[in-house]
Amino acid sequence: MAAGVRAYFTCSVSGGRCDLGDTLRPVSRKPWYYDLDSRQGTYALVLELRSPADVPVGCLGRLHFESPYYLYFGSAFGPGGLKARIRHHLRSAQRPHWHIDYLRQAVQVVDVWYTFDRDHLECFWSCTAASLRGAAPIPRFGSSDCRCATHLLALGKRPSHLDALSFIQ
Repeated sequence: MAAGVRAYFTCSVSGGRCDLGDTLRPVSRKPWYYDLDSRQGTYALVLELRSPADVPVGCLGRLHFESPYYLYFGSAFGPGGLKARIRHHLRSAQRPHWHIDYLRQAVQVVDVWYTFDRDHLECFWSCTAASLRGAAPIPRFGSSDCRCATHLLALGKRPSHLDALSFIQ
């Protein structure tokens, strides 16, 4: 299900700033997602596309994906919190609900970055991460419930956890 996926977590953030040394710490337990608790928070998925694909994405229609990597931002404030949401994203959805469920049929999750926080940070993270070198927004993807241009960025290279610090700060 999630073999080879690396997970990183941050300290709790306030106002978009990490207050424990601005570091992402790797989660060392395997399988890490079973130990993830159900607190609320924000997450980013690093997705790998191994070959170009045309994917029907709900009301967005058929979209063409060709970049090797994508960065998706979301939050988990419902029942089960981050544990339920991230576990959902690590499986292919039988009945797609969110835009990311459709894309997950064509990509692999390779990294998960998350923070436990009471603030919805996905819009802030998405807007800030758009400044990463080579980042290209996929219009309206994952942002139908907010005013953001997108919650999905196409990238030419795999982002590192150090890249994450640039938008978490």
